Amino acid sequence: MMTEMKSVIEKTLKRGYLWASLIYAFSIPLDQKLATVSLVLWFLLSITGFRKENINNNKELSIFILIYLVYVISVFSSENIAFKYLEYKLSFVLFPVIFFLQKYNRLQYNKVFKFFIFGLLASLLICIINAIINSVSLQETGVVFSPNVLEGKKGLNSVIQGGNYFFGDQLSMFHQSVYFAIYLCLGSAIVLFNEVFSYRKRVLLIILFGIFIFLLSNKAGLLVYFTLLFLRILTFKSKKRYRLFFFLLMIGIFCSVVFVNPRYKESLRKVMAGELKIDKNARYDFKTRILIWDSASELIANKPILGYGIGDIQIELNQKYEEKQYNFLLRKKYNAHNQFMQMWLENGFAGIILLLLVYYLFFRRAFVSSDYQWFILSIIVIFFINSLFESIFNRFSGISIFVFYGTMILSLNRVNDV
Repeated sequence: MMTEMKSVIEKTLKRGYLWASLIYAFSIPLDQKLATVSLVLWFLLSITGFRKENINNNKELSIFILIYLVYVISVFSSENIAFKYLEYKLSFVLFPVIFFLQKYNRLQYNKVFKFFIFGLLASLLICIINAIINSVSLQETGVVFSPNVLEGKKGLNSVIQGGNYFFGDQLSMFHQSVYFAIYLCLGSAIVLFNEVFSYRKRVLLIILFGIFIFLLSNKAGLLVYFTLLFLRILTFKSKKRYRLFFFLLMIGIFCSVVFVNPRYKESLRKVMAGELKIDKNARYDFKTRILIWDSASELIANKPILGYGIGDIQIELNQKYEEKQYNFLLRKKYNAHNQFMQMWLENGFAGIILLLLVYYLFFRRAFVSSDYQWFILSIIVIFFINSLFESIFNRFSGISIFVFYGTMILSLNRVNDV
């Protein structure tokens, strides 16, 4: 009787932490609070359902815990000690422990991937419905459809300056547009390199995700999306001339998209006109990045070994903005907008070395897990390119998704072990 009860409890716990993982995968594109609750539940059930034979004895997972320890040191070495930084970076600890305590097979990974896609689809639907509702109003003349947010800004001007409900941050309800674009690119990688859906559904999903990345008007997202398509072309087993045809087709589509989207077109115009240079009064696009990186690089050069501490770095950046008279950056209190620079500034040489080591482990996993090789490479592309333009560890949306997929990558078994 006791044996049967124990068996029932074990099966219930196993179903519990598997469903918790699926709920997390579904909720993370939608709601951060729900994702946090489901993550904690997943963590607790993984501990409760722990069995010695299920241990995933992978020492590589400890790299994320080491990063967290570096952040702990960074917090206490700062003059402005704030424990909130340790709280929202707990993903660096929770996910490694979860994937250390429990093994997941191919079928379970595919379920996680599916639920992440379902969560993306739900978020896209809600965002579109919200944009339509905000664009429709009842007036004396009848029902009026006007997607413009800013008064006096219509048509292309409303799109370029972020005042249209169907573009950019106005469209993205749950996450800042750059992070929503990362999620869509991750969904694209799943669809492109894992046969979790039928061929027709995968084609439709790729097109849908591409349309939304276009509407979000995130340049890094668009670059990553087409890079993923290029990687997929490389996996084609057809003749070289057919691969060349698809490659040229992708270039043609990419160029067309750049010219169709007003924001992309405006950015290209600035590049061609040679306007991307130091401009103290810059307020938008890549021009502000240049100013930010100019300030961050000087700070790194002044203190490359120890860094400034996570609690003090924003103060240091603000002082540098004030010194250089970058008034717009000072008013907005921008971080480094580059994860490699941000890591170096906050944690010094130890931080940047650990971050580079993470990418090294990702690459190594790609070449020992041949069945998932292209999928892992696509994940690397997504995070690496976005890390060049955003400090993705400064938001829960970025940290959680990076560590979630990072621990999955390092936990993926070789084909013979699956």
